[in-house]
Amino acid sequence: MKKTTARVRIVPTDELSTLHLAGLCGRCGTVTEQVFSTAEKLIGYMVLLDKSFQGEYLWFIPEDAVEDAQDN
Repeated sequence: MKKTTARVRIVPTDELSTLHLAGLCGRCGTVTEQVFSTAEKLIGYMVLLDKSFQGEYLWFIPEDAVEDAQDN
């Protein structure tokens, strides 16, 4: 589980492709919120991207599509 303010990189997953968001792969951002299902299971994160995607900066990203970012 990533904490709020964690720096993350978006990685390719089937779920991200299903959501038609494969274009987000490789982008980095900051976790702004953890998103839970009604059963209190973590399902993903709201991520504020460093650069906009389709004119937006804030996106829902499934849990398995984020990894720790290595800022160089």
